[in-house]
Amino acid sequence: MASKVPDNTRREPIITVYRYTRTDLLRILRLFEDENILAVPFKGPVLAAVLYGNLALREFVDLDILVREQDIPKARQILANHGYQSNGKSANITPDTSNDELYSPSTGTMVELHWQFSPRRFISVLPAQQVWKNIESIEILGRQVWSFSSQDTFLFLAVHGAKHSWSALKWLCDLAEFIRSNPELDWPRLFKRAEALGAARTCRLGIFLAAELLQAEVPASLVRTVLDDSQVQALTQDVRLRIAEPHDEDPIEGQIFNLKLKERLRDKVRYVLLQCTEYSGEEERFLPLPSALSFMYIFVRPIWLLRRYGVSVMKSIIR
Repeated sequence: MASKVPDNTRREPIITVYRYTRTDLLRILRLFEDENILAVPFKGPVLAAVLYGNLALREFVDLDILVREQDIPKARQILANHGYQSNGKSANITPDTSNDELYSPSTGTMVELHWQFSPRRFISVLPAQQVWKNIESIEILGRQVWSFSSQDTFLFLAVHGAKHSWSALKWLCDLAEFIRSNPELDWPRLFKRAEALGAARTCRLGIFLAAELLQAEVPASLVRTVLDDSQVQALTQDVRLRIAEPHDEDPIEGQIFNLKLKERLRDKVRYVLLQCTEYSGEEERFLPLPSALSFMYIFVRPIWLLRRYGVSVMKSIIR
């Protein structure tokens, strides 16, 4: 099938990889190491190197680096000293934020410094605190770097893809390739941990999609478990349609998708409450308030949500 993506758009990520991103990643990691900042690169070039063995085989245009929360101010300053500029939207570390974006005008490289994997309102089922306990050293790009453990990598890929409703096929390709590359994965132990995190359905969905759509080989016992979960079957059909007929997703669709992934009642209730009350930044554009009244946004958000998504919610309920 001929691609409808313009040639210059397809080439841009590859150019970024070879001219800047690889060099910038190694330089940033070296700068952090010199200042005793523990940093774990993930996604982008790390997945390209580990899963595909070639940075040109996976598109990416930014660098994602996990840093301990207490080291974020120092890491920001180091990048600022080397020409990176923060977007300013997430300068304060709060439960409503999980990363800061910094941009280098000289190279065009975007760096995302993460201290968590998602804001609290998404109920991240993979807390960064747990990941830090299991990091291990691997060799990529010609040097030793810190990386997630195999279990944490699988959990991250499954959770990240599901959080975005598997709207990008590359995320599913990453998960399928990871499964193929790790035949020794301890599935019973992984699912025991996933159950404790409330992420078992999320993992079952990722596994089933990888097996059904990309022929990833998974144990037959896992497939039988998936087939027993009717919600996974329904969500799989949803993802099939998204892939077959790509479209700009209404945010409420993604929120409903994520709600269906929750199995425990307490997770469902908490997810809905946080979605309705957690500040996201959109409320400020809807109703600007002086800083002294910023605490009022907890009451503004439900009104904004109703005005912004009320019709979409009703359509989803009717369907």
